[in-house]
Amino acid sequence: MVVSGVVALLGGLALFLFGVEESTRASRSALGGDERAFLGRLASRTSGAFCFGALLSALSQSSSVATSFAVGLVDLGVLPFAGSLLVMMGASVGAAAVTFLLSLDVGVLAPAVLAAGSGAALLGRGRWRTAGQVVRGLGLVLLGMFLIKLGVDPLMRTPQARELILGASRWPLALGGAALAVTALLQSSSAVLALGIALASSGVLSLGALVPLVLGAHVGSAAPVLLSSLGAKRNARRLGAATCLYKLCGALAVLPLVPWLVRFLEGSGISPAQAVPWIGAGVTGLNALLGIPLAGALASLAGRWFAGAEAVGEPQFLDDTLARVPGLALKLLDREMSRLANLLETFLYLLAESPQEEERIERFRRGLPDLAESCVGYLDSLEFPDPETRRRAYGEYEFPLLSMGGLARTLAQDLSGPAMRFHHREGVSLSRAPGWSGLYETLKELLRDALGAFALGDESLAERARRAFRRYEVQEGAWNGGWAGGDSGAGSRTPRQEAWSLLEAFGSLARYAQEMVRERGIAPSAPSPEPTSSPGPLPPSPPLSGAP
Repeated sequence: MVVSGVVALLGGLALFLFGVEESTRASRSALGGDERAFLGRLASRTSGAFCFGALLSALSQSSSVATSFAVGLVDLGVLPFAGSLLVMMGASVGAAAVTFLLSLDVGVLAPAVLAAGSGAALLGRGRWRTAGQVVRGLGLVLLGMFLIKLGVDPLMRTPQARELILGASRWPLALGGAALAVTALLQSSSAVLALGIALASSGVLSLGALVPLVLGAHVGSAAPVLLSSLGAKRNARRLGAATCLYKLCGALAVLPLVPWLVRFLEGSGISPAQAVPWIGAGVTGLNALLGIPLAGALASLAGRWFAGAEAVGEPQFLDDTLARVPGLALKLLDREMSRLANLLETFLYLLAESPQEEERIERFRRGLPDLAESCVGYLDSLEFPDPETRRRAYGEYEFPLLSMGGLARTLAQDLSGPAMRFHHREGVSLSRAPGWSGLYETLKELLRDALGAFALGDESLAERARRAFRRYEVQEGAWNGGWAGGDSGAGSRTPRQEAWSLLEAFGSLARYAQEMVRERGIAPSAPSPEPTSSPGPLPPSPPLSGAP
C-alpha cells in the first residue's frame, strides 16, 4: 500500500511537471508574427499588460512564458520595463487561477481534456495543432493531479506519515519555508499547491496550515525567474530581482491578515481542498493591488540596482527562452547585431584615436569576439517551423554575422597589439601619426558606412562604402609600393615589421567591411561607375628608419 502510494505520488508529480513543460513549449511556439504584434499592442497599456500576463500564464500553466516574452518586448523597445513588471504581476495571478481546475474532480475532467487535446494535436494543422498541444499539456497536468491524489490518500493512512504532516502543520513558518524550498526546487508553484490540495483532501492539513503553505509557494515562485536571470542580460536580471522583491513584500503584507482570512474561510463552510485556490487568488490578487500603483517606483529601483556598465561581451538582447519564437528572436538578433556594429566602430576609434584608455580597450579586446560568437550561436539555436524559413533566415543573417565576427577578431587579435605598441613607442595615436592618418580616415569612413548600410539596408550608404573601399585600395597600393623589399630580421619585431602588421590588419578590416556590404544583398545589379573625382592625396611612403 505504501509503496504503491509513493509510486503514484512521484509518477503523478513527474507527469504534472511534464504537462507544464508541454504547455509552456506549445505556448511559445504559438506566438507567431500576428500574435506577437497583437500582444505587443495589448501589453503597451497598463491594463493590457496585466491581462496579457494573466492570460498567457493561465494557458501555459507557467509564468515563465509571460515573463520571458515581456523581457523580449522590453528589449525590442515595444514595452517599457515598468510594463514588464505588470506582465509579471498578471502572470502571478494567472498561475494561481490554474489551481481552481486542480481542485475539481480531476478523475473525470483529465481524460476528457487529454483526449480532446491529443486529438487536435495529432489531427489538426497549423494553429489548431498548436492549440491542441496546449490543451494536451493541460490534460497531462490534470492527470498528474489525479495520480498525486491517488498516491497521497494511502500514504496519509499510515500513522507515521500522517503524524509527520500534522506535526509540520503546527509550525506555520516551517511549513511555509518548506513550501518555498520545494517550489524553488521544482520551479513550479502549481505543483506545490497540487500537493497541498491532495493533503487537504486527505484531512491532514487544516485551513490554518494552508495559508502559510500558499504564502511559501507564492514567494518561491519567484525562484524560476530569479534563477533564469543569473548571468543573463540586464533586463532579465532587473526583472528577476524586482519579481523577488515584489512577491516577498506581498507575502509580508498578507501576514497581518492571516488570522482574519482563516476565520473568514472557516465561517464560509468551504472545505480545505476547495479553499487552496481561493487563498492563492486572494494572496496574488492583494499582491497585485498593492504592486500595480508602485510598478514605476519598483522599475526605477531595479534600474538603479543594475545601472553599472555591462561587459562588452555580454549580449543585451538575446534571450534563449524565445528560441521557439523565431519571429521575435530574429528581431532581438537584429538589435544585438546593431549593438555589435556600434561596438566595432567604437573599438576602432579607441585603438586609433584613444589608445590611452587601456582598461577599456582590454574589455573590448576580450569581449567583442565572444559577443560575435554569441550572435552566431543564437542564430543556430533558433527553432524554425520549416526548412524554407530557416533557409531564408540564414541567407539574411549568416554571412553578415561571419563578416562581423571577422571584424571583431581582426580588431582584437591583429590590430590591438600593434596599435598599442605603436602608441607606446611613438607617443602618438595612429590618427595623428604622419602617413597613417589619411589611411585611417579612409578606413574609418569605410567601416562606418558599411556598418550603417548593414543596419539600415541603405543603398546610398552602401555606395559610399564601395567608393571608400576603392580609395582605400589605391592608398594601400601606394604603401605596398613604397615598402617593396622590406627587411625581415629575426628576434624582436622591428618598427617596420610592426608597421606591416598594422597595414595587414587595416587591409583585413577593409575587406571584411566590403564583404558585409556585398553579403547584405544591397549591392546593385550592375557595377557602379568609378568616381570621376580623384581618390585624394596618397600618403607618403614610410621612412626607412622606422614606422611611419
